[in-house]
Amino acid sequence: MIKLNSKFVLTKQINDAKIKTLYQTKVNAILKTIKTKKALGLNFTGWIDYPNKVTKTQLQKIVSATNKIKNKKIKYLVVIGIGGSYLGLKACLDMTNAYKNSNLSVIFIHNIHQNYLLEMLRKVKNDKYGIVVISKSGRTLEPALAFDMFYQNLVQKFGKKTADKLIIAVTSQHAGDLRETAIKNKWQTFFIPDNIGGRYSALTPVGLITMAFCGLDLNKLFSGAKDATKKLKNASLLQNDAYRYACYRHYFFKTKKMDIENIVVYDPYLQSITKTMQQLFAESEGKQGQGLYPASCLFTTDLHSLGQYLQQGKKCFFETSLFVKKTHADCQLKIKDPVIKYLNKFKLSKVNEIAFLSTIKAHTYDGKINNLIIEIDKQDAYHFGYLYTWLMYTAMMSAYLLKVNPFDQPGVEAYKKRMNDVLKK
Repeated sequence: MIKLNSKFVLTKQINDAKIKTLYQTKVNAILKTIKTKKALGLNFTGWIDYPNKVTKTQLQKIVSATNKIKNKKIKYLVVIGIGGSYLGLKACLDMTNAYKNSNLSVIFIHNIHQNYLLEMLRKVKNDKYGIVVISKSGRTLEPALAFDMFYQNLVQKFGKKTADKLIIAVTSQHAGDLRETAIKNKWQTFFIPDNIGGRYSALTPVGLITMAFCGLDLNKLFSGAKDATKKLKNASLLQNDAYRYACYRHYFFKTKKMDIENIVVYDPYLQSITKTMQQLFAESEGKQGQGLYPASCLFTTDLHSLGQYLQQGKKCFFETSLFVKKTHADCQLKIKDPVIKYLNKFKLSKVNEIAFLSTIKAHTYDGKINNLIIEIDKQDAYHFGYLYTWLMYTAMMSAYLLKVNPFDQPGVEAYKKRMNDVLKK
């Protein structure tokens, strides 16, 4: 399960009971506007009911599609998408270590800088590889450009007939350039629901296709998502941790005038979760001069670079740490170095747990930093499904508390328009 621990918030300022007093009426009012269909952006809330609508037959169809390509003895899977088309998906694969279930090497193409793109193309160009291309419209420049280069290489190497059987397109069901191209070339195609936006889409075919390639148990994934959906129907802020987290975030931003949320993990395999949280929160809240800036850190690594500032610098931020109780691997230490031999009474996980608690206490009691902890029981498919759903509810409520639309991102279009205008001229 997922739990919000507010023990290390500076309790003289705020605590769970005070959050309920300050925010319960506001949350109830927001939920009423959703129920009466008066809230902003409700045409993009399809993710709320989606876990309960997906059938085992639909999931099996996805698995079968991936098996068709895996059976062609591909060495790599090239996943082409940007933003919400890959962030949540990668977070799932990293958190669950799903790669271990597959003989495939997964390569994410989310950037078109020549150093990166050409190196990835060079890496796969002489081998057979599958492509998952993800774009709702098919007109986003970065994935369109990258896909064309990888597709051309497949055609030149193996011929168009073989290349077309190595592609899965994930796109809009009713319109768009990628949809038309996919139909024309008879690629295997799956559709993104029209009422689900990119950053809320990891549990749709946007993420499910690659998860299936890596052997992730999709039924367990949706079991977690369904349990979270059921749990989060409870409006009480003492029971609904996702909404309570949203209220803490709003309190620190509006009342304490903090501009930054520093999202912290201690496991490099959870860094993609922080990237997903950054997109969910930044794109949902960052409008009309509103919203926290979501920064991220990997501890203990970044304690040796940013630690000094965090401990004694300007207190314009609060911290949210993700901590997993049961990890993939562990070992009893058997150290020979006499200087640190005293550590042999510990497992490696215990050393990291002590590092985590010591940092939290140093930041809270010495550094006067407010700290929230998101406690995660395990790193498996069930808990990713639960966590991702939990975070989507947090992002939605956070934005509504700021009175902005959680589901659009008009600011993203500014660079796209200027870039396209210049390139076309």
